[in-house]
Amino acid sequence: MSTSVTKDFTHIDYQIDLNEKRLDFYNTSYQKTQAKFTLIMVFYSVFAVYIAQLFFFIGDCINGKISEFVILFYVASLVVFLFFLSRSIYHTARFLIPIEIAYMELPEVFYKDCFADYKKNGVKKEDLNGKIKSSYLLQQEESLRHNRKAFENKSVLFYSALINAVFALIPFIISVSFYIGNEDDVQKIKIENVEQITQNYEQQKQK
Repeated sequence: MSTSVTKDFTHIDYQIDLNEKRLDFYNTSYQKTQAKFTLIMVFYSVFAVYIAQLFFFIGDCINGKISEFVILFYVASLVVFLFFLSRSIYHTARFLIPIEIAYMELPEVFYKDCFADYKKNGVKKEDLNGKIKSSYLLQQEESLRHNRKAFENKSVLFYSALINAVFALIPFIISVSFYIGNEDDVQKIKIENVEQITQNYEQQKQK
């Protein structure tokens, strides 16, 4: 009956196996986090549909003689929207900057090169395997620390970009609702103003 080392944290074979699993986990998680960028793009795509109209509508409101209080409320909503959108874009840009991921050396580096180096330096034959395992484990641990930090940094940036996009959605909806609800009235006033100007021009011509 073979002794189990699956739960023996002092056993180097279990340490190597555990580090391999964690490396796979963080590498896979990192790739999945990068793929989540499409979720943020959904928000940006929605914003892009109306953002130009919302800015031009400020001038329409002024020309359409909308009350100052209403215009201030509308502009305040836009400012809040832009604040959170800017924060989201900032974190998204940082999120998209590539980070170097640590990869293990090829196995032959350990069972050939390390083996030859240790043997050359006088390590006893019965100790060679343990020395090579220790070298392998050391590189595993360094790679794991690096990749864990990379994954955590990307996760924080993604969360910040997403949550700010969500916060931007609230004032965006308010602004769009105001735009849709008042667009007809503003356009009607502008048409009336144009008609009045035209009538005045015709009267001046007749004189």
